[in-house]
Formats: sequence, structure tokens, C-alpha cells
Amino acid sequence: ESPYAVEIDSEGTLYVGNWSGGLSKSTDNGRTWIPCNKPIQNYSGYFYLVVSSDKYIWVTANGYALRCSRDGGETWTIDSIGLAPKELLGDVFRLSNGTLLFHSLNCNLYKSEDDGKTWAPVQSPDCSTKLFVTDKDEIIMCNGERGFSIYKSTDLGNNFYRVYSVWPQFSTLMDHIFQKYKDVYYVMVPGYGILKTSDFNTFEVYWHNTILNNLFMDHNGVLIAKGSNWNENWTKVYYKQISK
Repeated sequence: ESPYAVEIDSEGTLYVGNWSGGLSKSTDNGRTWIPCNKPIQNYSGYFYLVVSSDKYIWVTANGYALRCSRDGGETWTIDSIGLAPKELLGDVFRLSNGTLLFHSLNCNLYKSEDDGKTWAPVQSPDCSTKLFVTDKDEIIMCNGERGFSIYKSTDLGNNFYRVYSVWPQFSTLMDHIFQKYKDVYYVMVPGYGILKTSDFNTFEVYWHNTILNNLFMDHNGVLIAKGSNWNENWTKVYYKQISK
């Protein structure tokens, strides 16, 4: 059905949004599919899709407010109170204290203390491009300062400080750049390569390759990196087994 976005929740349920505004899910690794109720009624087009760690499904589309389903796509609510107009979905994370963080493609960060019903802006690094939260509730944000910079907050977003910068050869949207295997995080810097860190304080260059863009990892610890080289029609994919 012309899939546009694919997400998976913490229990292994797959969700696929299509170009016609529909959403389907699979609980058996994609063998069979169940249609969900449409996130945005009377809308036929692609939407941005995120499934947070609490299994909530979040959706936005151009010209439509943030939607959320808390029951696997059966019912949907509009949860945009406090958000600036025309905010598009980037990332959503829930902290261990229950606070939700929402980062928009418009480079804004918000938090919610009432399960995502209302939102309040959070002061964050300028022109932020990506949000990530570690298992220790450390809030990680990226922006284009000094080429590409990583910021970290250890006090639930009250303060951010820069921990790493590097100059990539190009910049782009950051869809999939963080992966974790055991106690190590792997960070894709589009246009530069892959970094490796265990604490987001010190980093080492795991693989310097300036055509890389997105980073994925399978259940066996195999890193999968997508190339972005027009000479190869964007078809090259790299695989590497992380040493056990």
C-alpha cells in the first residue's frame, strides 16, 4: 500500500504509514497486517510517524495538528495545545519520571507533564536538528554549530552543554542516527561517518566515511549504513557486525 514510514514499538509491533494517509500494524513480524483507524480523518497523503517507548503512536502532517494514539491505533486525539502552529513531528521520548519530550522538524523542543495533552516550550540549543534520550535520562540534542555539534543535558533539560563538534561534508535531515549495542552508542553524523561513545562525554571515530547518511542496526548487532552518493544512485548499503 505504498509505504512511507515504518516504526516498531517496544513489544515488536510494526506500524506502517502509507502515502494515502492510512496506517497498518503487524504483530507477527510482517506476515499479516491489520488496518488501524486513520490518524487524520478525511486526509489522503503522507504523514510523519513516531512510536515512543511507551507504545504511543504520534503523527503529524503538513497543515494538521499533532495526533496521538494510546491504544495501538484504535482511537486518536489531537494533542497540540501549547505547540506553535504548523509544528511537524521529529522525535518523541518519555523520561523515567513520566515527562514527554517532543522535538519538531521546525527545531523546537517541548515537554509535557500530563501525558502529552498539553505542551510547554523548553530552551534548547539553537536550530536543533535531532533529539535523543539515553537510558539514564540524559537528553542529547544536535545542531549545525561548528558544522555538527552534540549537546547534552543531565538535569532534565534545564541546561545543555556542548560535548562534541565535527565538520561534515554535507548536512541533511537526521532520521536515523542513534543506535545502541550493549553499553555502547553509535552515532551517525551525515556527511562525516560514525562515532562511538559509552557516555556522551568522550567520542571516538568508529568509521570515517563522508557519503554516509542513515544508520540502522538489526537484532544481531549488525550495523547497516546507507550511502548518499549520487554517482552510485544512492544504492550502496554497508553492513558491519559489531565485535562481540
